[in-house]
Formats: sequence, C-alpha cells, structure tokens
Amino acid sequence: KLRQMAVANGLGNDNEGARFLLYGKPMVINKVIQPGAPSMTVLELEVSLFVGDGIDGTLFSTTSKTVKGVGENETKAYINAFKNIQVKDSEITEMLETGKTRIIEYYNSNCDFIIQKAMALSGQEKYDAALAQLAAVPTVCAKCHEFASEAAASVYKSKLDRDCRISMAKAKA
Repeated sequence: KLRQMAVANGLGNDNEGARFLLYGKPMVINKVIQPGAPSMTVLELEVSLFVGDGIDGTLFSTTSKTVKGVGENETKAYINAFKNIQVKDSEITEMLETGKTRIIEYYNSNCDFIIQKAMALSGQEKYDAALAQLAAVPTVCAKCHEFASEAAASVYKSKLDRDCRISMAKAKA
C-alpha cells in the first residue's frame, strides 16, 4: 500500500539504499471479537504515515488516518483495515507533496556538503559509495544535479584510473 501511495504521488523508488523513506505505523485504537460462528475480529486502527530521512532520522511530513477492518482473525482484520486506506486520499497526497518539497529543499541547501562528502569518499578510494551519493541527487534539483553529475564524472575517471593502475601492476607482476 505504501509503494502504491509513493508511485501514485510521483515518489516511487526501488533503490534498496534509498535515503528517504515513506513508512507507516499502525496503532490499535479498539479491538472487538464478535461472538458467533465464525467469530469475527473488528479492529479500529490509527495509521500514522511519515516521510523522513532514513539516515539522519529527520521527519519531513506526517499524517494519520483512522481505518476499520473486519476479518475471521486478527491478521485478516489488519489486512482489511489497510485495504481501506485510499492511495489518492487528499490528506495523504498533501503529506507526500510536503515531504517531496522538503526533500528538494534538503538537496538544494546541502548540495555543497553532499558533493564534498562524495569527493572525500573518492579520496579514500570508496568510489562506489561516492558515485551512489552523487547519483541520488534528483533531477528536479537542477543546479545540484548538474554539479553532482560533473563530480560523478570526475569520481568515475578516478575509479577507472585506479582500476587501470591495479591491472597494470598485475600484468607487470
């Protein structure tokens, strides 16, 4: 459901190491087990949704929805409750837009730091980590993305030069 929300609102990303996260936390408000055959479990949940930085722990936006679910057991009641969360709900869309805006602000205000950190990683010959950091800058942050792309070209050239030196040393040996 969270992936559907992200994709429907232009935030979809399948990167395993993505810095920014959309996550949810359900809290049971009320739980009733209806007697009878079969007995039914009724759950009322408050589901809090968050957009945040998974590395720094910064929270960019949040909202919460109350949903109900009914099922033959607690698991099915949870599943049915989550199905009642609408992907294009106006509050969720607004929360995701706020999160997206703050993520863009993050990159625009921290661009120099991001590039300096990547160059420091490159200096330590951690080229893949440096390239991953530079590649994470979204294209909507035009100036920062341009600077990151230029820095990525330099880091990649350094990586190739190191790989070449290693291959030459092996060949000579």
